Amino acid sequence: MTPTSIIKKVSEITGIRVSELKGKSKKRTIVEARQIAMVLIRKTGKSQEITGAYFNRDHATVAHAEYCVKEVAPKDEDFQKLIDKIHLEIELN
Repeated sequence: MTPTSIIKKVSEITGIRVSELKGKSKKRTIVEARQIAMVLIRKTGKSQEITGAYFNRDHATVAHAEYCVKEVAPKDEDFQKLIDKIHLEIELN
């Protein structure tokens, strides 16, 4: 999948508009969806800098997203469920 298609798919699954995923909101639901999208884009082989550019963010934000998905999500049941749901939906398409 391309980075743009990943962002669109995360938007569809979460009900969060693409503009919100790329925006500056720090609302938890939006941040979590954005972080998941960043990690999925990184898994396509894109660098942190390139991934961040899709969201108007720098590489440090992408590094933090990767940390949150790896370290925080297993301790946060709702966040982990969202990650699992998105992974499943993307794998099926």
